[in-house]
Amino acid sequence: MISNLLKATEAHVQRKVIEKQVQTMSSKRRVCEELQLVLVESLDGVIENLGWFVIIVKWC
Repeated sequence: MISNLLKATEAHVQRKVIEKQVQTMSSKRRVCEELQLVLVESLDGVIENLGWFVIIVKWC
């Protein structure tokens, strides 16, 4: 069950990343802030997704 939740969360985050890349030509900082918000919403208590948080924080 956790594996399926992780896969669904990862897919959701990937879709949001792509949407942000397509929708906006904003500054990197603004995009990073939006992606961090998406990630926090996606985590919804699933601590295993900290890897995504680390990736986004390092990129920003």
